[in-house]
Amino acid sequence: MARQFAIADIHGCAKTFERLIFDELAIQRADELFLLGDYINKGPDSKGVLDIILYLRQSGYDVRCLRGNHDQYLIEAFEDPEKQMRFLQCGGIETLRSFSVDEVRHIPTQYLAL
Repeated sequence: MARQFAIADIHGCAKTFERLIFDELAIQRADELFLLGDYINKGPDSKGVLDIILYLRQSGYDVRCLRGNHDQYLIEAFEDPEKQMRFLQCGGIETLRSFSVDEVRHIPTQYLAL
């Protein structure tokens, strides 16, 4: 029987997220994983969180992603540089660091499609 899990507000905590889904929940490909947004900002490894989500999808896990306000701030800053300040003020500096970039426009677009 497939299980269903919902996780919200990961906020760049890749190690915690990875431990939760693989060790604590021990998700299986038959399970449904609902991610409720705010994958980035504040924590030290936003890129790592997004890499885990991409890995899960590419590996056949049933992952459904909703966009949180922090994720939306990134997209808005990417599309309109004048909106970058809001992104930065909400923890975006840590996100840029995790990608080893100094501007939102240097984040690879594959990470914006989640």
